[in-house]
Amino acid sequence: MPQLTSRERLDWPDLAKAICILLVVMMHCEGGYDLAGWQHQPMLKSIWHGLNEGIRPIRMPLFFLISGLLASGSILHPSDQTTRNRLHRPLISICSGAPFWH
Repeated sequence: MPQLTSRERLDWPDLAKAICILLVVMMHCEGGYDLAGWQHQPMLKSIWHGLNEGIRPIRMPLFFLISGLLASGSILHPSDQTTRNRLHRPLISICSGAPFWH
């Protein structure tokens, strides 16, 4: 198994997090049954609802599990670069955009 350097990214965590985000979007789309024209197709509504209920226990815990696995290195061994990327940049972005939100 080849060793990864600190600059290389793994593909599977990004793919797994993207799938989890799509599952959350799918859950939020459940309220739009009638807009989708499914009010006359109760079987489609029940399948969609069943899928959502089936994945409910795993979608967000899986997302946070993957994120936590990837963040553990920066938490256990923080560096100046980590602090700059994970704290200072987001704070500057939020503070610079805050006057425009009101």
